[in-house]
Amino acid sequence: MKPDSGQINDKKGGFKSAPAGFCAIVKKLRNVPLAVLAGVLANFAGTGKKAIAAVLEIKTLSNVPYGLIVKKLRNVPYVLLLLCFIALCPLAGVGAEKTAPAATVKTDMEAVKKDLKDNDHKKRREALETLSKTKNPEKLSLLEQSMNDSDPIIREKAARLIGKSKDASAFKTLSAALAGADRDTRLGAMEGLGDLGDKKAVKPLAALLTHKDRNTRWKAAEVLGRLKVDESVDALLKAAIEDKDEYVKKAAVMSLGKIGTKKAAAALAVLKAGGNEKLASWAGNVLKTTGK
Repeated sequence: MKPDSGQINDKKGGFKSAPAGFCAIVKKLRNVPLAVLAGVLANFAGTGKKAIAAVLEIKTLSNVPYGLIVKKLRNVPYVLLLLCFIALCPLAGVGAEKTAPAATVKTDMEAVKKDLKDNDHKKRREALETLSKTKNPEKLSLLEQSMNDSDPIIREKAARLIGKSKDASAFKTLSAALAGADRDTRLGAMEGLGDLGDKKAVKPLAALLTHKDRNTRWKAAEVLGRLKVDESVDALLKAAIEDKDEYVKKAAVMSLGKIGTKKAAAALAVLKAGGNEKLASWAGNVLKTTGK
């Protein structure tokens, strides 16, 4: 028999026209401990006494010629051997060539700092995105610098990232940005305070419910709902009743529902019983949804 001929045995009950690749299977199986090989064969073949006996008759496969191995395994179905081979791949060293783990990519902070000052706003935005994924100790100070960027999108995103950082100094930085900042930075700072979740933000946010800018008032109402504290209920109720903008009114009602306390439910009940049909409808729907 020639190992590469593809003809292993032509006797009845043996293998017929097995692929030449079977020799490679045998070669790999020779590296597997007999006890393990017999166990796997038994698992696949059930009782499989002949299959196990065929293997155990050979004390060791490591120094046995291919021909003798094939002869001993001739009564083992070819498909069974293939299954056995697949199951034993890890033990036999098949596929042992492991891909080297990808090297950890370290952020080039010098490049990030350089790009944050680039004249191209797109490049600065990309640098800010890169910075957002790092844990570098310089991250917070760089984000604070970006809050003064000429690009409104960068200013707003930088403020939000400061809030998401959950850093102890974030509240001071963001609350300071509420008073003198432009609208984009202010809106970003408000979102950042919402992400930060510091209850101390209730007072400065409630003060913005009377701001001249409608978007600022709307965002203040929305973020107060996310903080979920009773201290904001009175300011939200007043905004719902007195604000001239319908979107701000509705945001205040929705936030009362998000707060979900007894005090907030009482405020909603006041709105439901009031003379404003829209407020009464919104408040009624919120109370029905919250089950209050």
